Amino acid sequence: MKNRILKWTFLLVAVSQMSLYAKLGMNFTIWALVDGNAFRNYEAIQDQVVQPNLTFYYNQPFKDFTFQIYYTGSGTAFKMYPQRRFLFQTTGLKGSYSSQAKLLSFYWGGEADFRTNELAYDYYEYNQKSAYLNMRADWMESAATFGGLSANLRKYALLPQFDFNEVSGFIRQNIYLPTRTTLIGSITIGRKRFMETVESDATIDGIVEITDPEDTRGGNGRGNGQNGNGKGNEQGQTVSTIPDPVAEVQSVYVSMQGKSVTRMLSSIRIAQSVTATTGLAVEASRNRSLSGQGRYLSYQDGGYEENDLLFDDPYNYDSDGVSLELTQILPFSIQLKAGWQGQDKRYYYPAFDMEGNSIDEENRSDQKQSIWIQLSRAFPAIFKLQSSRVLFSYTGYRNQSNDPFYTYSGYITMLGWQIQI
Repeated sequence: MKNRILKWTFLLVAVSQMSLYAKLGMNFTIWALVDGNAFRNYEAIQDQVVQPNLTFYYNQPFKDFTFQIYYTGSGTAFKMYPQRRFLFQTTGLKGSYSSQAKLLSFYWGGEADFRTNELAYDYYEYNQKSAYLNMRADWMESAATFGGLSANLRKYALLPQFDFNEVSGFIRQNIYLPTRTTLIGSITIGRKRFMETVESDATIDGIVEITDPEDTRGGNGRGNGQNGNGKGNEQGQTVSTIPDPVAEVQSVYVSMQGKSVTRMLSSIRIAQSVTATTGLAVEASRNRSLSGQGRYLSYQDGGYEENDLLFDDPYNYDSDGVSLELTQILPFSIQLKAGWQGQDKRYYYPAFDMEGNSIDEENRSDQKQSIWIQLSRAFPAIFKLQSSRVLFSYTGYRNQSNDPFYTYSGYITMLGWQIQI
């Protein structure tokens, strides 16, 4: 332990010295969480989670534009279920350009992402390449227009049926009123195309390959599939399974015949500055499918990653959401944020009972609500630290679904520390 502390101390000091002579920097964040439902299902299994995050970057500013190269490594470790831990790595570059009058700005970037899991959960592993080009036009003091295009290419290590490329574009309009009110409206349209064709009557057998002779994964699956034993020309869709060492229920892989899907996400946000230290905001959002249908995994636990596409892909449902947020600056420069969010999701695939049978051909429908409170305090530069910040938050949530596997509730208590050198 003592040697590890000395190594980290040396690393921090070395990077801080380099930043004096070059445009190098480092950000370090660590989160410690107690999660009352770590895997987002009916079993509500609690675990303690630690998430360190380390970023190195090199900045090169010029007269009208900037350029940055960066690397980020982050990990997620579980105390009770260490086999669930994973590593996420990102390498990228980004830049910006602003006109001399500062009326028009462009932002661009590209990165490569890699997720690595332990053997029991290596089907979560993937690599992804992405790029974006955004712009901002400050065409008048009371308004700003934003827009952009992005492209993603993701490939899973063991799930080629879910490999995809995605292209999306957005436009957002901000209006700043004299009453210290900000109106924000945005529209995003995205199209996802799966790279491997899956026939409508095909199942996905053998997507998990057992290479370790001591690995006992495998098994007989669960239930009779999406449509019982099949009806008409359809096959039952029970496929290769992995016994989950956490849950008693096995994960059942299910696929649809969709090749591509297009969706539109729209939102409107109203933010009001009440006093110099108090702000309120309300936001409404809508997600709609425009064409096609996606693919999905049923009885799948969350992979403990934001925007986990195997667990909850927004291309697979229509939704309406509302959120409220309060921001308050307290004494001693402590920032308080609190909010509530509600979301109604209507999925494009069936709800299943705990035996793996579809429930009267009824599609899955979820209603999720969450409340949260966050306290944070930023500290000024000291010694070699450019900035540091301490954060505490609590989130409580409940998901009500006609699919009993996804009827759950839980909480997250989190303590975090961020530093920039």
